[in-house]
Amino acid sequence: MVNEQVHVLVVDDNPDSAATLAQLLHSFGFVARTCTSGAEALASMHDFDPMVVMIDLLMPQMDGTELAGHLRAQFGTGLVIIAVTGVLSGATRDAAERAGVDFILDKPLDPDRLMRVLPRLK
Repeated sequence: MVNEQVHVLVVDDNPDSAATLAQLLHSFGFVARTCTSGAEALASMHDFDPMVVMIDLLMPQMDGTELAGHLRAQFGTGLVIIAVTGVLSGATRDAAERAGVDFILDKPLDPDRLMRVLPRLK
């Protein structure tokens, strides 16, 4: 069973996609919050204190790879970063991994695959 106190921050510039993913996470017992930009996500980190951040890689202004780099630099390896994207090339995958992304998932998300990737946190 997943601990209900595990916070997951969902970052996607499409509010409907973010809300849908947050609802799925809630159904699995996670506490989820959504943000629609990298800047909003960075501002939410301290008051929400997520253990997992799920990031859409293709966002305007600060893309997901840049956000992942900022998160990794500020919060270290204790934070699980999952990239979510509908467009994944080899170069995109390499850039995300260099930025510190732990896992990369394709859109549309397969709920079973998501639950295999999400850590079982206590």
